[in-house]
Amino acid sequence: MNVDELYDLVEDFFGYKAKMRYINSATKEVACVLYDSFLLKCNLDDQYGRFGAGLEVGKEGVITEFLGKSCSLN
Repeated sequence: MNVDELYDLVEDFFGYKAKMRYINSATKEVACVLYDSFLLKCNLDDQYGRFGAGLEVGKEGVITEFLGKSCSLN
């Protein structure tokens, strides 16, 4: 998967619930605002074959677990 495919995946999955979507090809990151409230960031790590996602909390934190489950796939 490349960053363009990740963008399409986020767009298709969340649809109208994801606003202000953007893609950063240099960092392989896709982000959007969910439900007009939460900043969701997703990224790809080709070196280790990882996908990561999280909700940003202020400038210092990211929530990566929801209801006891990790949203990152390794």
